[in-house]
Amino acid sequence: MKNKKIVSMIVMFSIFINIISGLHIDAQAENTENSETYLWDFSKYTPDIVIVAIGQNDSHPDDYMKTDYEGEKAKNWRTHYRQFLAKLRETYPDAWIVCCTTLLQHDIGWDMSIDQAVQDLGDKKVSHCVFKRNGKATPGHLRIPEAEEMAKELCHHIRTLGIEGYED
Repeated sequence: MKNKKIVSMIVMFSIFINIISGLHIDAQAENTENSETYLWDFSKYTPDIVIVAIGQNDSHPDDYMKTDYEGEKAKNWRTHYRQFLAKLRETYPDAWIVCCTTLLQHDIGWDMSIDQAVQDLGDKKVSHCVFKRNGKATPGHLRIPEAEEMAKELCHHIRTLGIEGYED
């Protein structure tokens, strides 16, 4: 089998987690060529790898991971993040799931929480990619060199997982 190239596909998703009625993943995709929006059909595409890059924006306006890591809000976030990962596993039972934040400045508590959720799942196909400058670069939106830096490190992380077809 030829090695698969790791490429990115530009699809913007809005994912809604409804805590009250239980965890529900709804995704809306936008075609970047014509801005057409449509409901994503999870059954029509089965990815090898799912990248979960959520969490750090939850620190605004209240950075409760920084101010009260063991507090109720922080525990609640970790519980729902773990449930979200479990739902992704249910949706894509064979996919590898890679969790991460970004270089965008944020408190280490967010990554500690992701680590904890990944460990709690105990699923060898769920990992946490922590970038070398994780949470320590720009205070604003990522710059192109930072995005390229993250892409290289994420590709390296994926290649080290031992996924058939994604090796070096």
